Amino acid sequence: LLIDVTTSPEFYPVVWGSIVNILDNFGKLVYERIEDSSESGKGKAGKLNDLAKERCRNWFFKITCIRELVPRVYIEISLLPCYRFLTDPKKNATEYA
Repeated sequence: LLIDVTTSPEFYPVVWGSIVNILDNFGKLVYERIEDSSESGKGKAGKLNDLAKERCRNWFFKITCIRELVPRVYIEISLLPCYRFLTDPKKNATEYA
C-alpha cells in the first residue's frame, strides 16, 4: 500500500522537498565541522587553515568518487560554502585571473 503512494507523481514534490532538506542539513553539518576544526587551531599560527583545508579537500575527494552525475552535483552544491576553506583570503581576485 505504501509503495503505491510513493510511486505516484503526486508524491514527487514531497520527495523533492525531503531531499532538499537532507542536502541542506548535510551541507550545514559538514561546514560546521570544518569550521570547528579551523577554530580549534586559532592559537597555533599556520595550523588554522591547514586542518580546515585538509578536511575540506577530503570531503570533496570523497564526493568525486560518486559516479552518478546528478547526485554528485547536488551534493557538491550543498557543500559550496565550504570552498571558502580552500581559497586564500589574502589573494586578490586579480591574482586568480
